[in-house]
Amino acid sequence: MPICIYHFLNLKFCAKIANLPKEKGYFCAKSVEMLKIGVLGTRNFGEEKIVGLNKVESVQLVGFFPLDDHNRKEKPLPDTSLFIFSSFDNFCESVDTIYIPEPETEHFDVLIQLLKKSKHLFFEQAITFSAKQSFRLIETASEAGVHIQFGHLFQYNPAFVEAKKRINQPELIVSQSLVTPQGQHSKEVVNQFIDDMVVALLTVPSEIKKVQATGVNVIGKTPDVIHAKIEFINGTVLNLTGSRISTVQHHQTEFFEKDNYIKVDFTRQKAIRLISNLEHPEITAQFEEITAKPTNTIGSAMKNFYNTIVHNKEPKVSVYTSFKAIQLAEQILDKATGSGNFDE
Repeated sequence: MPICIYHFLNLKFCAKIANLPKEKGYFCAKSVEMLKIGVLGTRNFGEEKIVGLNKVESVQLVGFFPLDDHNRKEKPLPDTSLFIFSSFDNFCESVDTIYIPEPETEHFDVLIQLLKKSKHLFFEQAITFSAKQSFRLIETASEAGVHIQFGHLFQYNPAFVEAKKRINQPELIVSQSLVTPQGQHSKEVVNQFIDDMVVALLTVPSEIKKVQATGVNVIGKTPDVIHAKIEFINGTVLNLTGSRISTVQHHQTEFFEKDNYIKVDFTRQKAIRLISNLEHPEITAQFEEITAKPTNTIGSAMKNFYNTIVHNKEPKVSVYTSFKAIQLAEQILDKATGSGNFDE
């Protein structure tokens, strides 16, 4: 008998999320005219992101709070209107929304503290927390009457935005994510899958039936390469391959369905589709590039978050979908570090 995803992933957590109080958090808009944003940490936050956020109306980037003590000196950032805060309390008083470029498990307590101070949290990258910790973040946000958004920037990638309009009912989805060696955290490889799983969960109108996974330790004590196969009740299959043993950075997803093929290169922000002549099958099929206009990806994601907070609009990716993907990633990691073989 097919297994409902709520049972398959974790009935207890999913049921709790479904029953969070609707008068708080994600179900209650607050009166805010301008979102004042503070960045938690300074890693992986360069000029391009500063420019991207500054282009968003009703959003003001205020400054940074460094997470390492030796960089925590209160001063203006040269050639900008931004400020580096040394006092956590001053930082919190100056902003209402916190941007987290690289969430780390050791900063979990800080994030809980920020939520209890009624600060909205925006996570740019796939988070490294466990499903249990993720649920606690969501629950705390609901109790505090604030919002969390897990970035899932693939949803704003211009190539995918255009390609998605042409995807109907995929029968097979194949995703490949390659990164260069960087650290020995086993969850790094699985985190490469989270956006792919969100894409699948939002594209495939079906619950999950079965998950299989295998992992290979190449240079680390934990899997450096993971392959996973996820089957949906409606028959769609999602194949995921992630590796941190690569000479190149590359992330692409292919969608196969009847009379349609689409490939999205998330790294280069390009997409192609197969053009076939059904009336004259003898004519060789050709590939055509899907035109995608360059967009302000970070700005689009933050604008979506602004509309969620201020206008109570549904986000592109709900926290419930994010939570399912996080639980699924955790399950894949468990299987990949277990037998080393595909496991039902």
